[in-house]
Amino acid sequence: MQIEVVSRNLIKVHDVIVDYDQTPAEAIKGLPYNNPLIATSYPQGLWNGGKTGRVEGVTIPVCAPSRWFSTEDERKFQQEIGFGNPAELAALKREDVHQTLSAEGIWWVVSLRENDEDLWLAPDGGRRPVFIDLYPRYRGFRLGCAYYAWNVLRALVGSPQV
Repeated sequence: MQIEVVSRNLIKVHDVIVDYDQTPAEAIKGLPYNNPLIATSYPQGLWNGGKTGRVEGVTIPVCAPSRWFSTEDERKFQQEIGFGNPAELAALKREDVHQTLSAEGIWWVVSLRENDEDLWLAPDGGRRPVFIDLYPRYRGFRLGCAYYAWNVLRALVGSPQV
C-alpha cells in the first residue's frame, strides 16, 4: 500500500484491497473502540453498497475540504470523487494510513453515501453514516448523524478507482 498526499485536501491510498464480503463485525476488529451497533445491527448491503468479492489494487481517495461542511453541501462536492462505502473505510484502518491522515490534521473519515436512504436507519430514527475515528484514544468505527455539520478535522472517503 502506498499513500500519496496530493494536497491537504486530497490524499490517495493506492494498492488497497477491499473485501466486500467481509461482515461489518469482521471489518471493525482490531481497533480499540468500535460502536457495538455496527457489529450487531449494521446491514451488510449498506456496509458494502451491494458490492461483492475481493478487489485488489484500487486507489481510495480521501478528501478533506479544510472547512466546515454540511452533509448536503459535501454530497454536491463528492460527485467528483464518488461515494465511498463503509467497507472501503475498513481498508483505511491500517496504522500507516492513520499516521499519514493524522499528520495532515485529519482525525475522522466519513462515508456519507449518495443520499440519506443509503445510510443506516438507527433504532432512534436517525440516519447514521459510518466514520472511522483516528484519534488515538478513541480509534475505531463509529456512527455519526446525517444532519451533522462536519468540521475541518473530518474528511470524506471516495469511491475506489481501479
